[in-house]
Amino acid sequence: TNELWLVNTKRETTVDFMERRRAAGENVEIAFNTSGWRPWGGRAATDATYAALYRWDMTDGRELSCGKEPGRGTYFIVRKDGGEFIRSGIEPGMTNDWSIAVYGNRPILENGRRVNAGIRTAGPPHLAPRLALGLSPDQKTLVILAVDGRQSGLSEGATCADLADILLREGCTDAVNMDGGGSTSLVVWDSASSSPKMLNSHADGYRRRVAVNLGIVFDEGNGGVRSLRKRRRASFTDSR
Repeated sequence: TNELWLVNTKRETTVDFMERRRAAGENVEIAFNTSGWRPWGGRAATDATYAALYRWDMTDGRELSCGKEPGRGTYFIVRKDGGEFIRSGIEPGMTNDWSIAVYGNRPILENGRRVNAGIRTAGPPHLAPRLALGLSPDQKTLVILAVDGRQSGLSEGATCADLADILLREGCTDAVNMDGGGSTSLVVWDSASSSPKMLNSHADGYRRRVAVNLGIVFDEGNGGVRSLRKRRRASFTDSR
């Protein structure tokens, strides 16, 4: 592309991320991919070791990537007090009380309404594997939505409008479409087998190594898959 990009992160699959953080003593029970990255183009490129992030990104209260045009991104943000919210654009001086910020490629819900900028209104439906994050009106419930796609006989995929409708039915008022396609990965810890369990099926037939993963650590012990619906206080951990 004749563009210069700053290498920000080392890539790994979401399963490897979960196993690594659990080996380090963090009981990550849910993990998923988040932000888009480069280089792109074929398995050889997407399996490369390092990645440059498209836009601004924060981990542990510090900037991981300045990216390009951070004002254009839509971000899922975790404050230092544990609160979460979704907003579009980053401005100087507004990040002092943030702990984690990862970006998606477009908003799909704002204040309980579809966001047209994130939904194709002309041409054929753009069906693809997708991952989206949605928040309830009180910002106390996070919905993680993964949709399979590009797999004949299993799932052709979803549009951003489909994601918006599903998240509205789940009670969300704000939502962001994250990096999807073959990168889509949603993993939970299966306490019965003491191993990660991938909940989605990968369009390319293999687990892609991605640039940024986000993990959820519950404060009340390691309940595993069967207890994920319980209301429990959670904290976040992300890849570096």
